[in-house]
Amino acid sequence: MKTRIERVVRERIVQVIDEHMTENSQREFNEIDSLSMMDLIMDIEDELDISIPLNDTESVSGMDEFIEMIIHPRQAV
Repeated sequence: MKTRIERVVRERIVQVIDEHMTENSQREFNEIDSLSMMDLIMDIEDELDISIPLNDTESVSGMDEFIEMIIHPRQAV
């Protein structure tokens, strides 16, 4: 069950992704090149005032997984 905070954060992340995709004329999230992905990550970090570890983004295969990785980051060991 998703909390209200998770839903709000998810909605804002999706908005940032949509804005980024529109600005960069990307058709699919999976088609984002590494430079565009870096720009997107920086946009999300700025919007949410968070830090997203780049190592965590390397194995992401789609937008839903990317969003989940941001909302539920892996804990440092």
